[in-house]
Amino acid sequence: MASRIPVSISFSSIANFLGTIGVIGSLVFVGLELRQSHQIALAGQIQARSELIAQAILAPLEGQSEAIKIWSRPNKEPFLSEEQELLWGQITRFRAVSLDNVWQQYTLGLMSEDSWSQAENRGKILWIDCEQRLYAIGPFTDSLEVYARANWSDEECQHEG
Repeated sequence: MASRIPVSISFSSIANFLGTIGVIGSLVFVGLELRQSHQIALAGQIQARSELIAQAILAPLEGQSEAIKIWSRPNKEPFLSEEQELLWGQITRFRAVSLDNVWQQYTLGLMSEDSWSQAENRGKILWIDCEQRLYAIGPFTDSLEVYARANWSDEECQHEG
């Protein structure tokens, strides 16, 4: 004869257990939502700060037809004037702020791998060219500078501080 093990589980015990599991699941979901909302808020702050910095950098370039020529200046072509070099420095700073913004969005998980890869290729060009790096390194966050040194080049530029 088969022996039966008496199981005495009441309906209220099952309901309490399922209720507890439901509450735990809800808390986990709310926690994940809060984390995501926090990341989105951080990204918004980073974006707003980058926009303000970019506006300040771009303001001197407004109305400067020379800026368009300088933006597309062939690499290593000499500047015709000190003003051209100053404009080029502002453009380079703007590009660095933009790159840093993409970097921060990427590290928060809010930027796709493809978008970062495209920005990273432009960043490498800024970093490897010591003339550009002198202007670009100022707007870089510490984490982007560490990344650049580790992944793009750890070579020091002569005038780098």
